[in-house]
Amino acid sequence: MDLSTIVKAIAPMLGEAIGGPVGAMAITTIGNALGLSQATEETVTKAVMGMTPEQSVALQEADIGFKEFMAKLGYDQEKLRDAAAQARTDAANKDTANARELFKTDKRPQMWLSTLFVGGYFVILASVMGGLLQVPENMREIASMLMLLLTREVPTIMKYWFGSDDATDALADSVPADLLRKPM
Repeated sequence: MDLSTIVKAIAPMLGEAIGGPVGAMAITTIGNALGLSQATEETVTKAVMGMTPEQSVALQEADIGFKEFMAKLGYDQEKLRDAAAQARTDAANKDTANARELFKTDKRPQMWLSTLFVGGYFVILASVMGGLLQVPENMREIASMLMLLLTREVPTIMKYWFGSDDATDALADSVPADLLRKPM
């Protein structure tokens, strides 16, 4: 779990603020409530993971104070939620734009890795299915998990090259988790 999710359970306003434009202020407020001398995301995360009941109460009180302070500034929880969602979207868009810019310069590494992965996957699959590759009895569960992992990543590569739609995403997520426990 990330820090925002954990904090939201105890202090909803501070939890929402962590991912948004007032995230640094929220981290500092949480750090002060937990009695930290240095309030960084890393130190706050560690402190929240080992919080005492007294610190939990202090965090709830800090959330109330933060909510009042933000209300004076004209923010409410809905605005913070929207701002945090916008910040995450902006980061994802920037990441996508950077990847596209890199892709314009030279796409050979992606092509080679994709070809190697998908080609290797089908060679291994054909070898196992055709009986050319015998998996020892004590390694079947591990081999099964490895094949499931490889199988789940093939659609990711296809989406990279050919795009995606909701049906493809639903299909990729439909592999039942209990297959991990079944031997080949």
